[in-house]
Amino acid sequence: MNRILPLAAWEVRIQFRQGIYYAAAFVVVVMAVVLAQLPRAVVDLLAPVVVFMDLSAIGVYFMAGMLYLERQEGSLQALITSPLEPSQYLAVKALSLTLLAVLSTAGVVLIAYGPGANWLPLLIGVALNSWMMTLYGFWLAARYASISEFVAPSLLYFVPTQLPLLAHFGIWTGWPLYLMPTQATMLLIEAGFRPIAPWQWGYAVVYLALAGAVTWRMARRAFDRFVLGEEAAR
Repeated sequence: MNRILPLAAWEVRIQFRQGIYYAAAFVVVVMAVVLAQLPRAVVDLLAPVVVFMDLSAIGVYFMAGMLYLERQEGSLQALITSPLEPSQYLAVKALSLTLLAVLSTAGVVLIAYGPGANWLPLLIGVALNSWMMTLYGFWLAARYASISEFVAPSLLYFVPTQLPLLAHFGIWTGWPLYLMPTQATMLLIEAGFRPIAPWQWGYAVVYLALAGAVTWRMARRAFDRFVLGEEAAR
């Protein structure tokens, strides 16, 4: 951890230079301004959706973009001979993009909703979901050679994660939704704007933590197979 935190801070600087934070800031301003123009009842309904669909899952496509950029630059090939371990690489990427998701969420909610949100469940949900989805994005992106090859299949994997929106809008609230980790995300984000039951708190935090551990393992295996394996073969 003593090594990962400084590396994560350095990664944030790199992301600034790459324009990732500026792109995120633009998205935050646009979303916040649009939401701020709507009636409060509509904001109460849509703010959790914006956080769930876009801000807490921002790392999926940013992770893919950074992976393909580093492949083109040869950074991943250098990783084989560097002292940075694959687990440290993944942790640094996931932590830095989780920070971006948390800051983006805080910006949109503060501007559009105000300081009255329940910040603890909201930011816990965003942080845990961002960690999970960033690693999920890496697991998927590692299989493809370029962003153009990645985009179409990524939608097939990403769209099902949005099914908890059915419950949010009252379309379907069946128990199978609770099998999806993103249902736990949706509950914690909604708890930022309305109370949820204690059992939902417990389910959401534990399930997201377990899902984060599973996606960590998936990403680690994908790194060994599709990144180190390919680079070592060159």
